[in-house]
Amino acid sequence: MAKRMKPFIFTILLFCLSVALLSGCGNDQSVQDLYPLESVSKHGSEESMIYRAKNETVQSVARKISEEKKPEQESKEDNDKMFLVYSDCLYQLEKDQKNPSDTLIEASNKAFVEKNYGEEFLKGYLLASLLDQFFSLSNGQGHYRGYNEREAYPADQTYRTPTKKERKVTPPFVKEGLGKVIKRGEQAAASGQHSRQKKNITEPGDRKDL
Repeated sequence: MAKRMKPFIFTILLFCLSVALLSGCGNDQSVQDLYPLESVSKHGSEESMIYRAKNETVQSVARKISEEKKPEQESKEDNDKMFLVYSDCLYQLEKDQKNPSDTLIEASNKAFVEKNYGEEFLKGYLLASLLDQFFSLSNGQGHYRGYNEREAYPADQTYRTPTKKERKVTPPFVKEGLGKVIKRGEQAAASGQHSRQKKNITEPGDRKDL
């Protein structure tokens, strides 16, 4: 009986481990499924990832992510910068200074937030009580203010281009104007179907009355 149970127990443990590995802020599937990964910062337990939402406003991105994963706290709506607070991570959404039509999504885990962000800076956007509940900001001496301002207020570690392994598979994209996630394979299939349908359409001038 014990021998029969071992494979089952091993499967359960493996599943739990997989869930734990995917639960980190930088590995949040709700963001990965919507936007491509652009930059990465990793140092020890600190981790922060930058995603790009092309031709989307800060407010629309905040709504989309909040619908996928409800935050513990959300900063007031703003055209330039917003924050979403979760128990184990922080999202900073801001208009890209170099490409104002795009929004940068910075997903930082708890260790990165506590080491790099300044307490007074974050409390200018978020409730101090909830920040204190999830992050020990008073322990850090960081002055980081986000990816846009990393040169003036640098993080403990610099950002770099993600590796192929970090990118994993080719990410899907959001179809412009619809807010709908379309897989690249689905797009190709849809295009083929459209072509087949087009061939079956008979022009009015070609009709022959019997």
